[in-house]
Amino acid sequence: MSETQPLINSHDFPPCYQGRAPVRTRWLGRLSTALMVALTFLWVFRYLGGVGLSPTVTGPGVNTTDVIFNWHPLLMCIAFPVLMGEALIAYKAPLCFADKAPRELKKKLHIILHCLALVLVIIAVIAVFKSHSLKQPAPTPDLYSLHSWLGILTLSVLGQQVCLSADIAGIRVLT
Repeated sequence: MSETQPLINSHDFPPCYQGRAPVRTRWLGRLSTALMVALTFLWVFRYLGGVGLSPTVTGPGVNTTDVIFNWHPLLMCIAFPVLMGEALIAYKAPLCFADKAPRELKKKLHIILHCLALVLVIIAVIAVFKSHSLKQPAPTPDLYSLHSWLGILTLSVLGQQVCLSADIAGIRVLT
């Protein structure tokens, strides 16, 4: 047997699987991320006190920075699963309006969604550091938990991925 047969032939699949994700699966995924974002909004605004740009004074020389910190879970929830998730599937299962779009438009959508996600992640991390530094009577130390260090590691890898992707696309970032 000199010729090897592929394990899976693309013509064995139904037409809905040819080169793109099944419609039901992609919308089930989008529905689950929408539900996750809605539940996060409910959690932040109903149970955590909402979001704000300045600390809440609770007494003389005492404040709480929870409303600043609350930006973090809200923005991270939108950035990673929603925007980065959509960016990852922008070629095979794009949003409705881009389903039949040319590859160049899908590529631009992919880049824009990743950039928006990156901006939200940066704002979310700034919110954490701001909430820690503005806390009174004593600031909360930064990077004191495993979650913090894993987050920094994740952002470092994400930064490296952005630089490598830009380099592959022909955009010089580090030179």
